[in-house]
Amino acid sequence: MQLTQRLGWIIAAAVAPIVLIDLYNAYSLIEQERAKTHRLALDYGRNAAWEMQRILDGLQGVLQTVALSPSVRSQNWEVCERFLQDVLAKLPQLTSLAVADQGAVVRCGPGSAPPVSVADRPYFQQALSGRSFVVGEYTIGRFSNRPVLPLAMPVVTPGNKVEQVVIAAIDLQWLSAILAERGAAPEGSITMADRQGTIIARQPLPERFIGTRIPDAFLHLLHEPAEGSIELTSQDGTERVLGYEPLSVPPYDIYVSAGVGVDYSYAGVYAAAFRSLLVIGLAVSVAILASTLFGRRFIAQPVSRLVATAQLWRAGDLKAKSGLSGRDEFGTLGEVLDGAIDQARRREERITMLMREVTHRVKNQMAVMLSMARQVGRNALTVEQFQKAFSDRIMAMSRSHDLVFSGGEDARLAVLILSQLEPFAIGTRVSLCGPEVWITAQSAQHIGMAMHELATNALKYGAWSSPAGRVDVTWSTVDGEPKALRIVWKEHGGPNVLPRASMGFGSTVLESVVGPALGGWSELTFEATGVRWTCEFAGHFTSTPPASKAA
Repeated sequence: MQLTQRLGWIIAAAVAPIVLIDLYNAYSLIEQERAKTHRLALDYGRNAAWEMQRILDGLQGVLQTVALSPSVRSQNWEVCERFLQDVLAKLPQLTSLAVADQGAVVRCGPGSAPPVSVADRPYFQQALSGRSFVVGEYTIGRFSNRPVLPLAMPVVTPGNKVEQVVIAAIDLQWLSAILAERGAAPEGSITMADRQGTIIARQPLPERFIGTRIPDAFLHLLHEPAEGSIELTSQDGTERVLGYEPLSVPPYDIYVSAGVGVDYSYAGVYAAAFRSLLVIGLAVSVAILASTLFGRRFIAQPVSRLVATAQLWRAGDLKAKSGLSGRDEFGTLGEVLDGAIDQARRREERITMLMREVTHRVKNQMAVMLSMARQVGRNALTVEQFQKAFSDRIMAMSRSHDLVFSGGEDARLAVLILSQLEPFAIGTRVSLCGPEVWITAQSAQHIGMAMHELATNALKYGAWSSPAGRVDVTWSTVDGEPKALRIVWKEHGGPNVLPRASMGFGSTVLESVVGPALGGWSELTFEATGVRWTCEFAGHFTSTPPASKAA
């Protein structure tokens, strides 16, 4: 998985809790609004039921008054006729008001002549047998020929005998108009139905629904044991939360429901949730886009440069550079990688130089050993003396070689120089002069190489090639910031030495390698009295013995 992809997953993991919290808040807000809407629908349903109960209570009182009137009690139908006409004129909610005898013949009321029978009406039979106020079912009025809701009240004698039944019919158009005046919820509805599920009042669209039945899928609501609320799609196609009052609660035998439009009720909360989710979505999109651009610019590109540099390094290109720097992680890593490549290049150059030095030394030492063999041979009287003297010289050369290439602890400068000159068996033809100085192991390697090269050249071409020649090696500190160390090799009494036309490896080491490698300078000059080599460098030395030696 790429780093940019990992960054994307990290950002996704970081914003996921925010998104989840926002989704939960939106869900909670919607649920709160849903509960509020259900309570509102129930309140509208209760209000409509209360309104219907008020209407029925009022008409029950009217029918009770008619039943107790003297004209009805005395069966004075002519007076009763005028009385009912006066009452009906004051009750616009009724289409008819009449009194029927036990035989179901209307004796007093509109259309009483010729006599009209109501024996086929269920509400009449219920009132006749039940001796209580009866709310009928949807029907077409026999007197008005309009949709009505019939009512019936038995006239009971002191002997508990039903002599007449007062009947009335509520105008369903009037009832729907009353519902319209009371008002429904926005995008809502109010529905009233009889116990058979036939709609007796409806808002809106009463002309479309009065006289139709409630769909079978919702008929069960009429017989629920208690009020409640549900979400459904109404007959007019509108999604609503419906608060319903079944037949078992007042007004008894009338089903009442009130709907609240879902779109209207939830519009605000849905819009708020949508805005919140939109903001979160935009924020996540911006974060992902920014992470992609940021990842490419500040992660993918630096990583690609680091990988490319590492691959070039592995392929052997020691000049490769990432070019990254700065205080961030990639800058630090780039600097470390570039530094490692530089160090590897310097190590490679040093190894190459050392290999050339080893090769050069082998050739020189072969010449030195031949010279030592001749010198020892001239002075040895026996083979055993020659073997011992020659072996001592070889072991001295080995110790000198170990001191220079071991890379161990700091070395005393005088000891280092003597270790390099001892194999050449020059005795007192060299003088050393200088203060007690210890140089680092790295410096010892370079100074040792220089001393070996100078001694070899002195033996082959310079002061030590002549019996009277000698060498002075001096060193001293040079004041400054920082303090420096100056080493001078000076030859005397040898043959005239002329500079060669071209520089060999030895001259290169003496002039171009040792001084710069120690952070200083070195110079090789060919004077009339002999070769002079000067090297000066700061650091890499101390006048205090190392802790291990001081102890």
